[in-house]
Amino acid sequence: MHNRNNRTFSSRSLGHVVRSELFYLLIAGGIIRVVLAVNRPFFGDEPATLMLLCLPFSYILTHFDMWLTMNFFIAFEKIIARFFGDGLLAMRLVPLLADTGSIAAIYFLSGRIFPRIPRFIAAVLFAANPYMIEFSATARVYSLFVFLVLLALLSFFRWHERPSGRTRWIFGTVCCAMVLVHLGGGYAGGCGGAYDLCRYCGLRL
Repeated sequence: MHNRNNRTFSSRSLGHVVRSELFYLLIAGGIIRVVLAVNRPFFGDEPATLMLLCLPFSYILTHFDMWLTMNFFIAFEKIIARFFGDGLLAMRLVPLLADTGSIAAIYFLSGRIFPRIPRFIAAVLFAANPYMIEFSATARVYSLFVFLVLLALLSFFRWHERPSGRTRWIFGTVCCAMVLVHLGGGYAGGCGGAYDLCRYCGLRL
């Protein structure tokens, strides 16, 4: 009984430490991204995004051209600008939150393949990735798209392990969000739809 209790205590303690390490990693990764976001002026495609915020919602959600390729994201940015202004942090808030969330998503996604330590290393590598840090401090849709793709993979595995109407709707909703924020989401969503179709046909046959 004594050894059994010790094993239980050790496993719980280890799980608590791992969760705490992930929490500290999220804090550290978030701080790095926020510092970059508030100290770097708008550059590249960001001025074009700010210009599109001056257009009405009816135009943003019904037109598609060279700069207007992430309509729902720009519409969401317009809503944020109305409430919080169009400053550096406000316009980069969505990419910052999405990229920080991607760190946790990578941790849980790699946890389906690796044990505790390697999956934490994967999360650290993602958190320290210069490209991801760069995009997190950019008022564009790319960080949000990466987060939704990772979330789609997690929801897909959940649906695969526990097939039900609820898990299917969750996966479908995430795929729909991917397509709405970026047309590239159609590839991931299409793969999930093809898998669902194959399962359906297999059951029917």
